[in-house]
Amino acid sequence: MAVDCCTCMPHRYFIVMMCSIGMLISVGYRTSFSLVVTHIDLVDNTSSSISKDSDSFFPSCSTKNTTRDKVVNWKGSTTLLFGTFYFIGQILFSLPGGILVQRYSAKWIFVSTIFISSILQLLLPLVMEFDHIWLIHLYRFVQGSVEAITVPALNGVVSPWTPAYQRSQLMTLAYAGVYFSPAVASITTGACLCYVSWSSIMYIYGGAGVVWSVFYAFFAFQSPEKHPGLCEAERAIFLSHSSSTPSKTLIGLLSGIPHVFMVVLMLIGGNVFDYLVNKNLLSRTNSRKLAETLGFGVMGACILAIGFLNDYVVVAVLFCVGVAFSAFSISGYQLNPLDLAPKFVGPLTGISRTGTAGSIVSTLLAAKTVGETHKLLDWHNLFIVGGSLHLAGVLFYCIFASGNIQPWAQPESETLIGAPSDTQRINASTEGSGIETPKAKTAKTTSNYGAFQDSIY
Repeated sequence: MAVDCCTCMPHRYFIVMMCSIGMLISVGYRTSFSLVVTHIDLVDNTSSSISKDSDSFFPSCSTKNTTRDKVVNWKGSTTLLFGTFYFIGQILFSLPGGILVQRYSAKWIFVSTIFISSILQLLLPLVMEFDHIWLIHLYRFVQGSVEAITVPALNGVVSPWTPAYQRSQLMTLAYAGVYFSPAVASITTGACLCYVSWSSIMYIYGGAGVVWSVFYAFFAFQSPEKHPGLCEAERAIFLSHSSSTPSKTLIGLLSGIPHVFMVVLMLIGGNVFDYLVNKNLLSRTNSRKLAETLGFGVMGACILAIGFLNDYVVVAVLFCVGVAFSAFSISGYQLNPLDLAPKFVGPLTGISRTGTAGSIVSTLLAAKTVGETHKLLDWHNLFIVGGSLHLAGVLFYCIFASGNIQPWAQPESETLIGAPSDTQRINASTEGSGIETPKAKTAKTTSNYGAFQDSIY
């Protein structure tokens, strides 16, 4: 049972902040492991032209032939498959994760998945010590399966705490941790690999996840209705703006910089798109389409352009621009489940997460195409294919996407805030019939579901 924590901060901001930190830690598991594997792979890759020490973000450090290093006999294509098995687990359990959020407490599913992921991360160095590739593949599959449930649960946790007029703002704040995480993980992993040990970052992230899980379990509440100490001013916001009742190294530096810009644009974008909708400058549908076009459209164009370039400086700039602009897409597809069917946000998010299939295909394609050679022409071809698919996806979204609640998601029997009372329904049915009915002695309200829907959407 959560503890009522006395604080001057509105609880909706506390929830969003904690969710953002939780996702920063959770996504960091994947980023840190990928960088650790790259570090290990380069140690025994005598044919590589890359010098880990001379090109590092920490040029003064050297780990070769020290206790901080780990020597393995892995191939580059083998390490790429670590990601493949991880994403297989993601796609298989995204939809079941959404169903779990629909049926059970989103809060406890969210905190449980991050806690289990944290324990798995703490045990990962031990698994790697066995040096059995098949065991690591299996372990990565399990990790991907558990973490697949986290995102549907995140939506289920945040949605009860997002008034309609702040939906984009608060949701993008919650997802800020997802996109800021690679920047943090890249730099901290590089420092730990250099100055501590190859496995230290996994213990740090795993331990941080356990601490976060305990703190969140005690101090976070599932919804405003279940918070006994919610201040009246904040409670009034949810009564007047109810959003529905949902069911629930140099390499390190280059990979981190784009995500810093991404967080900045994401926070700006959330406020801008809320402003456009609230001021009736754009419909919710067109707002989602604009966000998707600015996000994945610009990113797709940058990826496609990289496929024709050889100048690494220009490529780095385009990479930063593309990743940064992709932040706008959070105000597009990521919010759509809340627009289309707030009542079924968990399952819909799980279904949308099946798009992770692209990650499986891309890692398999990269392993097959690039293999051990890593020829520039092969990478060019991969970027051209990736950029083209991005742009095709944006075009499809702009044609078929909607930001309106769907007929099958309309509430039927549950009572909503702002719905007509029994007395109002009686008055409406007897109006004009000459039958007088007693006036209700409760607070006056003339709203009905249509007005309630309009106030939200």
